[in-house]
Amino acid sequence: FWGTSSDGHPWGADAKNRKVFSIAGKAGQVANGQGTFDATIGPIITDAEVEFSGSMSQFAQSNVGAVLRWNDANDWYKSYIDGTSLVVLKRVGGMATRLGAIPFTARAGVLYTLRFRVVGTSLSARVWQTGNAEPTNWMVTITDNTFQNGYGGLRLLLENGTVATITTFKEIAVTE
Repeated sequence: FWGTSSDGHPWGADAKNRKVFSIAGKAGQVANGQGTFDATIGPIITDAEVEFSGSMSQFAQSNVGAVLRWNDANDWYKSYIDGTSLVVLKRVGGMATRLGAIPFTARAGVLYTLRFRVVGTSLSARVWQTGNAEPTNWMVTITDNTFQNGYGGLRLLLENGTVATITTFKEIAVTE
């Protein structure tokens, strides 16, 4: 379990009660499980940005991403990398819709930083190898008005044997 974040907010959703979530040194890990796993953090927010750095032991059928306006496991926006693309999608009532994507090659065992922002109806995402310069432009930008607020956090899809390691995470309110 992940417990409480460094800013004092408790991790929610699966991170508070699923044994696949653990701490290894100063990093959060998600391992020894198969399927989708959510780690959310409060408070509920309208316009926000999530940035995290993490790596995956493999990408074959796995992905790691940030969620915003997360209402429950079936209703959210997500931006993720899956080894071949940076994707933005939404899930409404359990039905996922891909809103936008761009090719992006991610390798197993390499740290990447993903920044996902939702302001009003604008959803934007970019990703880069941790330690390299952050791209100046958003790589995927789309418009959608399905969700107005919710939690921020992480959502992972893991195949059996995959380990996700999260080294940094932050969520901020955005005012523009």
